[in-house]
Amino acid sequence: MKFVHEQETISSLMEEISKDGQYAIGIDDTMYAVTSGLLDTLILWDNLSVNRIELEKTLSPADPPKILYLSPDKQVPENLKEEWKVKSNVPLLDWILEHYVEFGCKLELVSDQTNVGAQFVKGFGGLGGLLRYQAELPSNSTVDEYESNEEEEYDYEW
Repeated sequence: MKFVHEQETISSLMEEISKDGQYAIGIDDTMYAVTSGLLDTLILWDNLSVNRIELEKTLSPADPPKILYLSPDKQVPENLKEEWKVKSNVPLLDWILEHYVEFGCKLELVSDQTNVGAQFVKGFGGLGGLLRYQAELPSNSTVDEYESNEEEEYDYEW
């Protein structure tokens, strides 16, 4: 019974993906959707091994924190260690299980013991979901070239 429900859940996600509909896949887009209240149903692999690392500014802890999602074998990048210190480092699976209700989404835990479950884990990293409505996610947004290259100088030949 559990495997049938799991298959239906992942199939509904695949259907949304195929019609370029209301979905989020991967850690960055899905966690953005969760914390923004955009996600209706969160689909989570029950053996996800990613840590949620919350960093705070060393000199001004009142500034907004920076959140990193890293595998347990990875460390906070050296270039961040000067300005930021680790406030918390918890498994993302545990953090989601504690906090998903705060964001108003339903949680569906899936395994990799079925074909669709294994495909979900390998293809999408074991984290995805169905959005409440169509929304712009970080991986879909485009940054204006002039905004992203403010510091660069351009030489033009006329």
